Amino acid sequence: MILTIDLESELIGPLSTGHPRFVVGGWKYRDGRCFHTDDMATYKGRIAMAASEGYTIVGHNIAFDLGVLGFSAMDIQGWKIHDTGMQDLLHRLATDDCARNKPGPPIMKKLSALTKIRLKGKGTTQLSFKPGVPLTDEQIEYLYEDVEATYGVYLRQKKAQRISEKQILLQVQANMALTQLSHTGIRVDRGEIGKQRVVYTKAKRDAARILQVAGIYQPAWQGLRGGKHKASCKQAPFKDHVLRLYAANELTPEYTEKENLKIDRNTLRELPNDTLVEAWLEYKGSEKIISTFLNAWDVPSCRIHPRFMSPMRTGRTSSSQPNFQNIPRKGSLKRVFLPEEGRKLYEIDFNQLELCCLAQITQGLMRKKINAGDDLHTYLAAVFLNKPEAEVTKEERQLAKQANFGYPGGMGPAKFRKLCRGAGMDDPGDLVARELKNAWLHAYPEMARWLEDDSMIPPHLSQVVAGRKEGTEWHWDQIRDLLQDSRIPAGVRDALWDEKASYFAERWLAGREVIVNGRKRYPVSYTEAHNCKFQGLAADLTKAALIKITSLPEVTCHAFIHDSYLVSAANDGVAQRVVRVMLDTAKQYLPTVRVGASLEGPGENWWDAKQKGERNFYNRD
Repeated sequence: MILTIDLESELIGPLSTGHPRFVVGGWKYRDGRCFHTDDMATYKGRIAMAASEGYTIVGHNIAFDLGVLGFSAMDIQGWKIHDTGMQDLLHRLATDDCARNKPGPPIMKKLSALTKIRLKGKGTTQLSFKPGVPLTDEQIEYLYEDVEATYGVYLRQKKAQRISEKQILLQVQANMALTQLSHTGIRVDRGEIGKQRVVYTKAKRDAARILQVAGIYQPAWQGLRGGKHKASCKQAPFKDHVLRLYAANELTPEYTEKENLKIDRNTLRELPNDTLVEAWLEYKGSEKIISTFLNAWDVPSCRIHPRFMSPMRTGRTSSSQPNFQNIPRKGSLKRVFLPEEGRKLYEIDFNQLELCCLAQITQGLMRKKINAGDDLHTYLAAVFLNKPEAEVTKEERQLAKQANFGYPGGMGPAKFRKLCRGAGMDDPGDLVARELKNAWLHAYPEMARWLEDDSMIPPHLSQVVAGRKEGTEWHWDQIRDLLQDSRIPAGVRDALWDEKASYFAERWLAGREVIVNGRKRYPVSYTEAHNCKFQGLAADLTKAALIKITSLPEVTCHAFIHDSYLVSAANDGVAQRVVRVMLDTAKQYLPTVRVGASLEGPGENWWDAKQKGERNFYNRD
């Protein structure tokens, strides 16, 4: 039993804080004829009735549709839902096609620009729908074709679909909860933004003076004839300096695919301490903080609305406009963020959640250590160095920590060394990296089997783990069917055969139509990244907790940052309800592992909350 739905609402801007208004909704039962109504109550009731009768509700961006109708993530608990997973590309239908008039995977920006614009290279038109304006025959036909196209994609996907309805439902609920976070946003202190801008402007100027002496920084100037030069850093002399550092320290330079020397922060951090490198990083870092963060947060409304997304293809969560999951830890930038009026700010996060998930899957010594309350990093360092745990130093524990989080994902010694250098640690060397991996395998004997066969997974988790590679193999089966097309560029063909991520391969796939006179449908889904199973399990668990947290009364959730939640609450008692929801959810997913959560706060701002210290709670207490 299948009910396919699609609705049209007023066009909204990329940073709109209000819910778009419903205009008209269309539906069809299985392969029957289409119907529509402009009465939202009637449309919502029909969907709810079908769900209660066991119908599978199918849509092409169903989280958005249900949100417009006023359903919450908890309202649809237990429903059968199939999202065709096209929103990752549909939501990016804008800039590349409309502003630049070229095909390619577009970006989610200025959706209103699609109104009545024929998209070059795609042959599609976005119609405008406005509340209270009578529908035209063209609009009704457009709506029906959207419903038919969605049903056609569903049939094709269902033939080889390996992702369970339970998994899709969780993903849809998570996207609805993340949309709620985006609409809620968080208050900002514009006065503090001004103070932070002064601090980072000074740091930028100090770094510029050092770089100017070396001929790397060119200050702004205006010539006698009116010519102007904007202040900038010169890459050529800086790259020459970096190459000399590589040579002096007998290190191999790193280059991009286009054979340009890498001078990003992570790469430069791998070099020994150097005054010019530090000044360059300080200048670039301060410049980014001012332009990317402080300027984006300085809004007249004193409230920003970061956009949170969890793509169906990977299960990972991202943030943009502005990116709230990548705020630098350096300094006191978090002073900018304020709780809701009359409340305090708290940050609550899971403790070493991915390792808890790995322990649940492998059911070995790691699980016993976690349940006993032992420190996994200190234990591994002690095994590696053959010394008592009480004698392990902070630096030794930090090295073991990189191993505990890196090696389960299949990381090799070379990448492990890079991970250490990127974390600001000394390069442990190839021998230490290899010996540490052997020590890790000795400390946790079950990990040898895990690395050989990562398909081992408890039956009760087999349908809920996001990002499993086998869950995306059916996408590649569809892609291989297309490789017989002689028009495929050679580079794209090679990338697809090798199952490699490629912007150009995705762009080529994005041009493949299924049907449609309305928005594009695609015959395949293309994924760039996969999670390991324990990472996917952690992603599912944190999203399941988020769904429940956003429904709690007296709690306002502002942000979801990897495995932590930023909330406003009236007092500690309310904040601890959030902790209890998190731990209860962990108990459902990880029934045999002791999982902890730390509570930081209360604070007058985010920075203040983090200064109050951690209070730890466990799901077995």
